[in-house]
Amino acid sequence: MFDMLKNTLGAMAYHFWSHYLSPASRRPKKKGNQEQSSSNPAQTRNTLAAIEKFVNVQLIVLGMLQLIAKKLPAQVKAKANCWLRTFSADTPSEFVTRTALTNILKNNLYGFAKDLITQLIRQKQKHAGIKGLTK
Repeated sequence: MFDMLKNTLGAMAYHFWSHYLSPASRRPKKKGNQEQSSSNPAQTRNTLAAIEKFVNVQLIVLGMLQLIAKKLPAQVKAKANCWLRTFSADTPSEFVTRTALTNILKNNLYGFAKDLITQLIRQKQKHAGIKGLTK
């Protein structure tokens, strides 16, 4: 699960940091001081809460991907359009499910440009923008 969170969803790629925290060493000394100090504890608590919320949302997304893969395996495999090295199970992986959902959303977004109503709205916006410039 950690591998899926880290590599498939990027759950550990958060960029929340508080400049109130003292810098942490990547190679701490064994008997060194491991205590983090903060000049603004309230802001630091808010930063840590944001990190926790971000990871929790990623956990929910991972659960949704697993649920979709379990309930709709044939539809996921049909929409994934990705190369799989080996056939491992009837249930697609989180990566395949994420790829299928990405393809579905991308196709839906591209489909908006072909919609007649969307084209009419865009034409009206272009004409309104031209009239707005001449005033």
